[in-house]
Amino acid sequence: MDEIEGWWVIAESREVQRAPRSVTRMGERIVLWRDDRGVLHAHDARCPHRGVDLGEGRVVRGELECAYHGLRFDASGRCVAMPCEGAEARVPPRMQIARRIVREARGLVWMWRGSVRDAPLPWPDVMPAHDRRAWTRTMIWDVPLSRVMEAMLDVHHFPFAHRRFSSGVGPRLDPWRVREEDGVVRAEGTMREEKARRGWNVALEARLPAIVFLSFTPWLGGFVACTPIDATHTWIVVRFFVDVPVIGALLARFALWTELTFVQPDDERMQLRTLRERNDLSECTLVRADAAIVAWDRLARKPWVSER
Repeated sequence: MDEIEGWWVIAESREVQRAPRSVTRMGERIVLWRDDRGVLHAHDARCPHRGVDLGEGRVVRGELECAYHGLRFDASGRCVAMPCEGAEARVPPRMQIARRIVREARGLVWMWRGSVRDAPLPWPDVMPAHDRRAWTRTMIWDVPLSRVMEAMLDVHHFPFAHRRFSSGVGPRLDPWRVREEDGVVRAEGTMREEKARRGWNVALEARLPAIVFLSFTPWLGGFVACTPIDATHTWIVVRFFVDVPVIGALLARFALWTELTFVQPDDERMQLRTLRERNDLSECTLVRADAAIVAWDRLARKPWVSER
């Protein structure tokens, strides 16, 4: 599932300042850095000379300099200086670093993986047009991407896995309407008590490559973007929006702090205690309430998944 083509969120923009920064995403080490104009660039982090992580280096006159021997690379990834060999030295053709396609939007760094170059970012119109009443945090789960996405699309676990905070949330997920169209899984429904007609309403959208947009109440929503670090670890960025004037950002910060401090640790623990040999649905006996998970699994395995 980590080979789905599309725009993957790999970092927050604020994490890339004057100094280069390396991150591991999808099993690869990637260096992010800014030139003298503040433009973001991304390349393979391994220096082709002796393999040192270029995230340990610095930016000199708009070029990325390795901390070990001072080799410098321009925005295209071409080596433009080998100090130990002198200014007139011939640079070997292999002395270059592969460039990655990245964009900045909504305070996030998005990296493209795939063949098409002009695909739009997966940001739906239903989300707020700005982030002034939002708060963002990141976390890492020691869980494969596929199972993280299962957890993010699972609604009916709430009154049990989060029993301490689920007062008033009934266990029955009914109705639960799920559909997949145009590469998007949409689900909406109600958690309610068995005999009740009303309950807690929730709606979500899941978009490739691994992003979930959520609506909890008319004034509280958010999104979760999940990107594999490697086969068994996943980097997750979470943003909450609170549509309340003046204090919206403060309320979003408190809501997100509560979520990441008390709720998400329960979800990660449930995944870590899952006794499955495979990270797909083949060992599961599924029920109607799992429809969003099934739809996502089917969507993620369609032909737009790269066969690299």
